[in-house]
Amino acid sequence: MCIKFRRGRLCYIPFSIFIFLVLLTTSAFSQQIKISGKVTSVADATPIAGVTVQVKNTTVSTATDAGGNYLINANRGSILIFSFVGYESFQAAIAGSQVINVSLKSGSKTLDEVIVTGLTSQKRSEVTAAISTITGEEILKSPVSNITNALAGRVPGVIAVQSSGRPGMNQADLYIRGQVSADAKALIVVD
Repeated sequence: MCIKFRRGRLCYIPFSIFIFLVLLTTSAFSQQIKISGKVTSVADATPIAGVTVQVKNTTVSTATDAGGNYLINANRGSILIFSFVGYESFQAAIAGSQVINVSLKSGSKTLDEVIVTGLTSQKRSEVTAAISTITGEEILKSPVSNITNALAGRVPGVIAVQSSGRPGMNQADLYIRGQVSADAKALIVVD
């Protein structure tokens, strides 16, 4: 069935078939499948928990559970990126298999060179903020009964203020580079 216009005519049936074929091919290429698998360590074949599994060039990602298992939806032909701090990243193409098991190799970087912040992990050399590290052995060497007093004088820029001299009340407030306000206490991360 065609309609005639001044500059030509419009045919509904061939146009409808064309639109149908375009929609059919795009839906065939964008079929999502569920990919599952297990991520282990190459060294001892133990499962690795917390590995990020991401579909390359998308925001779709997940993390492995305590047993190293994961489940993610992805398009056929996509690439999965497996990454974890202390291990080398690994990429796997989604072919026809719906189960992809991966073994990650230990990274060449040591964990002393990696700084984990609340949002990302960075190399120690790339961090612009002041970062100090004190080991447990150094804390044990100090003859104090409270850990906040043990940090005094051992970490640069940290000021320990003990507000009371009463016995048993020996906890100090820690400030970094001075006291800006009444509630400006330091954030201490114990790992």
